[in-house]
Amino acid sequence: MKRLLLLAAIAGCATEPSAEPETPAFRHDLWTKVLKAHCRDGLVDYAALKEDRADLDAYLALVAKDSPDANPAAFPRREDRLAYAINAYNAWALKGVLDHYPCDSVKSIGERPFDFFKKLEFTFGGKKSSLEAWETKARQEFGDPRLHFALNCASIGCPKLPEEAFEPARLEDQLARETKKFLGEERNVRVADGVVTLSSIFKWYRKDFGTEDQPANLEAWLRAQGVEFPEGAEIRFADYDWGLNDRKGGR
Repeated sequence: MKRLLLLAAIAGCATEPSAEPETPAFRHDLWTKVLKAHCRDGLVDYAALKEDRADLDAYLALVAKDSPDANPAAFPRREDRLAYAINAYNAWALKGVLDHYPCDSVKSIGERPFDFFKKLEFTFGGKKSSLEAWETKARQEFGDPRLHFALNCASIGCPKLPEEAFEPARLEDQLARETKKFLGEERNVRVADGVVTLSSIFKWYRKDFGTEDQPANLEAWLRAQGVEFPEGAEIRFADYDWGLNDRKGGR
């Protein structure tokens, strides 16, 4: 009798389904390591990075293999997907410059001024995409105007590249920090004599900015962020600085 019970228990164990192993979350540690080593005050030491690119290449190998589309289990939350979208763009942009360095501007890469964004292709989770297409996809998917203060196009006019990766667990605080930083720089937002002079980013993506009550309303969005936007003020847009965000050997 005891033998029969033991055999039944063994049979039950054999037929009981085993739990699926949990998919590990996508990590951005290597990207943080690259930024801490080679980025200061928003500028990149491309010359040094070109000689020390193992961590960047290793991180981009992960980006090329996995993405929210290719491996959804590794990106269960919106924050996971958004952090990947930002970091992957920034890292590939850096790689795109390195592949053509030395250069003075991303506009000099390719046959036409903006081929860097439109023609060069990079791999996200097994699929090729240009940087422009990737940015458009992120804008449409997340609808968060703060993307424009996190994506870095390797140019002086861009938001400054932070010295750490965007991390899902801290993403809200990081996006708020970068937005405040961008809006606080006079090169991006300047109010004087009834004129508001803004970064060209606000011109190119104007329809992305607005509030719940006033969608696609740049003025309303700026006021909601604490910018003193005078009633009836004239809006002008500053010329964009396409110079490479290069530290030039630590300068």
